[in-house]
Amino acid sequence: MYCMYYAATVGLIAVLITKYRYEICKNIIQKVIEPETLPKVELVVGVLSARDHFEARQAIRETWMRTVTENAHLSSRIQVHFVVGETGCDVHPDSRISKYGCEKWIVSIPDQTDDINMVKVQEDNNYSSLMMVDRISFMVRHPVKINKLGLLASFSLVHGPIHVLLHDDYREENMTEVEFSLENEGVVDSGYRYMSVQPFLLPKDFEGTIRVIYHNSTEILTRESNGGQHSSTVGDLGGIITVQKHRNPIKERKLFLPSFTMSLLEKEQLSTYVKKQTSLSQEWILKEKKITEDLQRETEMFGDILFVNVTDVYRNLPTKLLYFHQIILSSIRADYVLKTDDDCFIDLEKIYSILQGNKEIQNSKLWWGSFRDYWYVEHYGKWAEREYYSSVYPRFACGSGNIVSHDLHHWIAQNSQHLKTYQGEDISLGIWLAAIGPTFLHDTLWKCDRSCEPNMYSIPELLPIELRAMWKNKQTCGNPCTCL
Repeated sequence: MYCMYYAATVGLIAVLITKYRYEICKNIIQKVIEPETLPKVELVVGVLSARDHFEARQAIRETWMRTVTENAHLSSRIQVHFVVGETGCDVHPDSRISKYGCEKWIVSIPDQTDDINMVKVQEDNNYSSLMMVDRISFMVRHPVKINKLGLLASFSLVHGPIHVLLHDDYREENMTEVEFSLENEGVVDSGYRYMSVQPFLLPKDFEGTIRVIYHNSTEILTRESNGGQHSSTVGDLGGIITVQKHRNPIKERKLFLPSFTMSLLEKEQLSTYVKKQTSLSQEWILKEKKITEDLQRETEMFGDILFVNVTDVYRNLPTKLLYFHQIILSSIRADYVLKTDDDCFIDLEKIYSILQGNKEIQNSKLWWGSFRDYWYVEHYGKWAEREYYSSVYPRFACGSGNIVSHDLHHWIAQNSQHLKTYQGEDISLGIWLAAIGPTFLHDTLWKCDRSCEPNMYSIPELLPIELRAMWKNKQTCGNPCTCL
């Protein structure tokens, strides 16, 4: 971890970069340097950047960051830092449960691979309360085929037919269903009655739900029972299936109403995958070692990287943001803090000019950006939200760029150890700041997409070559979008 020591000298502030972990540096800084003696700047820019994004960082240094590095007036008033995770994920991307995290996929080939009953009823002499569950949400880690849908055999059919269906959660559509009734009870096997369905291939990363609909109602059947001698568990097919626990009731004892049978597909490919795990791991360790060495050289050459104590994966972006605010608060007195990403164009000169000249900008608890309102909470894919139990998010700013005033920055840093992280740093910031009611300054010139405007402050999702072209346009004719 690199931390910054600031020493005031006659007419000069020397910045010394020393190799220590942030926690140690923070304590030293707080003991040695009083807040009022810290160097003061008007704007600090934090560029969240992945460890291996060398080309993206260099493109920024050669374009909009030159506004600061080549301007004596602004270089003492604005600082730009790349915020990078101290460590990379030590698990090869092909061996992770999700490419957005760092959890290793532990998998084995089961002895039985065809027509496996995925829910098992078991003897249970614990007479504590039992949760009857009407649905099972799951993710597929390797291609499988679903053959049958089932219903708990002890669940009565006297009051009318009961439907069991397979739902594609990402596409939000039903794939297939069966109906159990007194006239068609299905075939009982190991505590569940089953009916065959047209076989459906479920690909890797499929997210779905098996659920029960009773009396043509979509109301949840989940309810408390006074206990009994049976409960049930959902198998994982050797790690092929992951039950989405965040979306199922979390009570310890459960009795699942639905069940299903599956067959494993592409067995040879899975066997090959299992056998090559050691070589994949060794290959990835060498690659991460080289990235670390290259980062060391980059840091020594440019001195503009802040390493934060996180594993550098997408799911840890909110934590990266919190650490950034902590480091800045401990080492600099900043009037404003701007967060952006390493694929964005930022017009620093224009932003700084507005910060200086617009009294509205100088309000306390200011949050300046382009805001999303009533944004639907995603439950699947890259932006899947596992922790925020609501249908919409609080107001939050687009990630291409947004600014918080000193008091908001101070609050974030001071409370960072108590702030729960959610999906994405921008959404997390919106949830955190909702608690204190920031002063929103909505401005669509902070672009949320790639629609270019001559007077924009930022634009996201640029390749390094596009960023350089945009900068060249701005230098040539003042319009980053195009020069006629």
